[in-house]
Amino acid sequence: MQKNKKKKRNTQKSGSSNLIKTVLLGSAAGTVSFFALSAILALLAYKQDFDESYYTALILFASGVSGFVSGFLAVAPIKRNGLVLGLASVLPVFLIIIAVSSVVSRAGVGLYGWLSLAVMLLFGALGGIVAANKRKRVKLK
Repeated sequence: MQKNKKKKRNTQKSGSSNLIKTVLLGSAAGTVSFFALSAILALLAYKQDFDESYYTALILFASGVSGFVSGFLAVAPIKRNGLVLGLASVLPVFLIIIAVSSVVSRAGVGLYGWLSLAVMLLFGALGGIVAANKRKRVKLK
């Protein structure tokens, strides 16, 4: 009987251009998920007539989910450097969100903006770590 051999990693995929592509792919997915989730939560808040004090929690929830999605999808194809790439994939998402919100509200970044950045960085790093440590299941016949 032959022993199962470990697969060697392909070093061609580890180029810097591939890292940038995966980070930008994760950032794009995080941006789309943030705006989609924000629209869904805004509709929910409108239909349920939430108090204004819940708005901050809803936006922080959307920030956390989008940060996790961004970090997870940035690291999933390459399965390494989860913390660093998870953090790096969140920064473009945050910059896009801040740019859009600054244009709409004509104000700068406030306390909740910086709190949103902290939540996004935390969940982006967590998503990257989860994606890097995720094992592929092998189906036995």
